[in-house]
Amino acid sequence: MEVHLSCKVIVLMQTNPKLKIALIGAGNTATVLCKEFLKAGHCITTVWSRTSVHSEILAKACGAKVLSSLHQLQAGNDLVILAVPDDAIAETAEALPGYQSLLVHTAGSVSRNVLAPYSNSYGVLYPLQSLRKELPVYTSIPFLIDANTNQSFQLLQYLAGSISSRVVQANDQQRLQLHLSAVFVSNFSNHLYQLAAEWCQKNGLSFDMLIPLIQEVALRQNGAAPATWQTGPAARGDRETVERHLQILKDDPFMEQVYRLMSTDLLARNSKKDDLRTHNPDS
Repeated sequence: MEVHLSCKVIVLMQTNPKLKIALIGAGNTATVLCKEFLKAGHCITTVWSRTSVHSEILAKACGAKVLSSLHQLQAGNDLVILAVPDDAIAETAEALPGYQSLLVHTAGSVSRNVLAPYSNSYGVLYPLQSLRKELPVYTSIPFLIDANTNQSFQLLQYLAGSISSRVVQANDQQRLQLHLSAVFVSNFSNHLYQLAAEWCQKNGLSFDMLIPLIQEVALRQNGAAPATWQTGPAARGDRETVERHLQILKDDPFMEQVYRLMSTDLLARNSKKDDLRTHNPDS
């Protein structure tokens, strides 16, 4: 996406590339963003968290001032980032003093307009990544950004672009849909790993034997359609093996339900592919 920067933002980039940022929150997202912003040369001025010990730890790590109350937040920041739980965004924004810094939240499933009552300049800076404060960032974090004014959007574009090579404008509906997709590829897939690990433990097997397989499948997701790499008994129409697996799972109703649901869909898709081959033998 091509972005035309306003004169004010261009001057900011040329004369003062360091943005002054107030971080509201001290959890995984806030901590990872803090580290990345510092590496890019930005300044974290203040940190606040409901848990004071967390804000003190993060503030010490980035040389910032600790706020004991949101009312103490002073003007002079280029933007204020609310990296708090989704259901706490509005309540936290309401407690901020009223001045015209760019106010953004980091949630994928919350509208930018939740901040409209609290600032004339507001938006979203959503990192589309699973972030853990105790882990390093292994890849460039994709950011989905949006703002209510062109100038605010450009500022977010500059900030996100200073720490990421993947910055995309996305409205509320687009972010929500990608957030839902992220649940499937991250949260649900990790839960499947958990189920497999518990199954291995229950049967005296080593889950570690599956880690190379997990890594190989993940590495194949390089832009080609995931269906290109689909393997397994259901994908190849091997109903006999599917039934043997279901027999093994008969004493674990939940695992059986999950396996049956996934296999039924894969078998149906394989059947459709067979139908297409029947009508077009050269495919």
